[in-house]
Amino acid sequence: MSLDKVIVVLWVVFWGYWIVSAAGNKKAARGSRRRGYLVRMMIVLTLFLLFRNPETRRFVAYHRISHNPAVRICGAIVCAAGMGFAVWARVHLGRNWGVPMSLREGHELITSGLYRIVRHPIYTGILLAMLGSGFTVTAWWLVAFVFFSGYFHYCAAVEEKEMMRQFPDQYPGYKRKTCGMIVPL
Repeated sequence: MSLDKVIVVLWVVFWGYWIVSAAGNKKAARGSRRRGYLVRMMIVLTLFLLFRNPETRRFVAYHRISHNPAVRICGAIVCAAGMGFAVWARVHLGRNWGVPMSLREGHELITSGLYRIVRHPIYTGILLAMLGSGFTVTAWWLVAFVFFSGYFHYCAAVEEKEMMRQFPDQYPGYKRKTCGMIVPL
């Protein structure tokens, strides 16, 4: 199987797991789903306008970052590791998981697993998977990586404000103990 197909299979399995594991989550808190719609719509509109240009589409769709098999294999490994990172974080989040910037009824502060290291490990994992896909398949994944880096940073900042509001006694200490918001530095 080619590395391109390996990446496709990884993403299909990942999103399949993501959809199936969403069943049984806690209900969304009132008014929580409306958050971030404007930002999501701006990203979609920007990508739509960017990719209306046939030259941009062609370049991004067919431009490989590297033809070196070692680089492409490392990219596939980074992609798989990022997905594993996101799934592991998702398992620890449990029924509290929801779309970015949404709140769950009876939300809990999760500090176990990867949440001991970084405060938003699902975002970290998905970004790593996109980065690895970019080095394995096409530059399209690196464009997605750039856009989603900004989007996830925005989401994490909004979520952190909400967590400070919901957990004023616990969250400041938790922030001090972790290595970072998305990048564990």
